[in-house]
Amino acid sequence: MTSSTQRIFLPDGSSYAVRKRELEDEVAAAQVTGVRSVWSENIVSGLTPVRLARILRDSARPGAETRDYLTLLEEIEERDAHYRAQLMTRKLAIRGLDPIVEATAEDGKPVQVADEIRDIVKSPRFRSALLDIADGIAKGYSVIEIIWNTKGAKWKPSAFKWRDPRFFQYDRIAGAELRLRVDGDPDGAPLMPAKFIKFEPRLKSGIPIRGGLGRVVVWLHMLKAFTLQDWMQFLDVFGIPIRVGKYGPGASEADKRTLLRAVANLVADAAVAVPESMIIDILEAKATGTDAHQRAAEFWNEEISKVVVGQTMTADDGSSLAQAEVHDRVRLDILEADTDEIAAAVQAGLVEPYCALNHGLMPEDCPQYTLPVPKPKDLAARMKAVREFVEMGGKVGMAAMRDEIGIEDPGEDEELLMPPRRSATRRSEEPDDDAGDDGKDGADKADSKGKKTARHAACPHCGGIHARHAADAAPEPGEDVLAAMLKDWEPALDPLMKPVFEALQQSQSFEEFLARLGDMPQRPDLNPFADRLAVLTAIGRGIGDASR
Repeated sequence: MTSSTQRIFLPDGSSYAVRKRELEDEVAAAQVTGVRSVWSENIVSGLTPVRLARILRDSARPGAETRDYLTLLEEIEERDAHYRAQLMTRKLAIRGLDPIVEATAEDGKPVQVADEIRDIVKSPRFRSALLDIADGIAKGYSVIEIIWNTKGAKWKPSAFKWRDPRFFQYDRIAGAELRLRVDGDPDGAPLMPAKFIKFEPRLKSGIPIRGGLGRVVVWLHMLKAFTLQDWMQFLDVFGIPIRVGKYGPGASEADKRTLLRAVANLVADAAVAVPESMIIDILEAKATGTDAHQRAAEFWNEEISKVVVGQTMTADDGSSLAQAEVHDRVRLDILEADTDEIAAAVQAGLVEPYCALNHGLMPEDCPQYTLPVPKPKDLAARMKAVREFVEMGGKVGMAAMRDEIGIEDPGEDEELLMPPRRSATRRSEEPDDDAGDDGKDGADKADSKGKKTARHAACPHCGGIHARHAADAAPEPGEDVLAAMLKDWEPALDPLMKPVFEALQQSQSFEEFLARLGDMPQRPDLNPFADRLAVLTAIGRGIGDASR
């Protein structure tokens, strides 16, 4: 890019000529003196309801001075541990999301431009800037200044610098246009295009300066501070044991002063020396009512949690909401609203200027930057529903279920996980409780075990578990013959089971299913099943005799 100026197009269709020098310089940096000084007096110490009401009232007037209000919000973040923790939770939930940059076409230049944007927004430098952008959630707005590197073929951001919100002001007419504070101009200067990422969350209707969460939290913080102060005073009086010194009737004034001095120094020194005739009793303090202060402090903390993260269950008492309602400890709808507005700010303040400066694109031709919030899934409930669906005769693809639970297809030679099972060696070592002295009983038992093993090896309802179980066991004599006979057993059971399955599929309730069973044919054709069973019984007895 050899030209010293570049024209960019704004969303309203107008254009703006940007000079290279303006993009490289810092235009909103702090000043030693003047309207953009970072130094200010302490506000939160000694805060009273009257003073707080005045600060809030003054900050919302047209063209008013907001320095005290914004300073107060910053100090509360430093002093209120609970508020800071909840606010950081909300900010980090945004920073932890993976951005998506969608090209306007599937090939050619749009893909190239999207790749360039993707490299910028996925860099650690920009991801850290997301926390600064999210600062507007508390204060009503935040501004990030972009420092551009114009030395190469493409003009790229070299730094994203957070700017103190006290360096900006809203216009005096509608209180809606954010402007840069400059010395000598009470109206401020308009923000230069392609230079700032401006985030103004719409948390409530009205002028932006009154929309930040901090405007609500300041009251909760002040009330909690009063509660904690009263609590500490209460403990200072009633939380310390009472020391009682006792002296005899003949004690002199010097003895009394010695005893009083010993009692006064007892807590600090933890040791005293008094005459044998004197006694010091320590009475345990009964600090009744301390739970009232604790409950009040916890109440204010819960109110702060509701304001910042939208709930208290994962924020305060350690319990949990449903996965569909909470994402990373922030209520899902709140997080989605935050990311939508931040993505819009990044699109307007970074993506569109970059595309205009380097590729001459109009806003509608630029790639789209988003911060999608993944929907939480209750996999346990999902798996239960699928299992019940399959048991009722429904069909579910294996590939679809693997995608649902995030498990890849196993490799061809990969070792597979199997359900817990008993080994063949352990089965052979287990005692046979049914076997007696009678040889015929032992043969019958072997016959029963042989038929059971073969039957499960071909059972489709167990999902193949029994088949693998049988395969791992030592082969029994005649198992190959028995397996061949069991291979096509379904046709033999069709006349008996088909009416049952049809009744189950057509029923809407258990009572209806029982009624349909009553209407089934009384004498199904069992001859194919009986013939197959007779053959299998004979084979099973043969196997039992051979294995005795």
